[in-house]
Amino acid sequence: MVTKLTIDSVVLSTYSKVLVVTPTRLSLSADFISLGGNSLKAAEIAAALKKTYPALAITPENVLRCRTAGGLADFIKRQGIA
Repeated sequence: MVTKLTIDSVVLSTYSKVLVVTPTRLSLSADFISLGGNSLKAAEIAAALKKTYPALAITPENVLRCRTAGGLADFIKRQGIA
């Protein structure tokens, strides 16, 4: 079973890997663009999360609109993944 805490952790881990940000600089409220995010990185994050959650309907635009890891985790939770 996927829990809300797991989704938060997966999103943070994905941000860390794609944006090459150390976990100490990362939080659920950290701004995607401020962390070095751009449209290409948004596409990488969307693709990585889609691999983890195949039923997830996500686009790079969703990543950009959510702006934070916490916002993106909430977006995923609203889809009923958890």
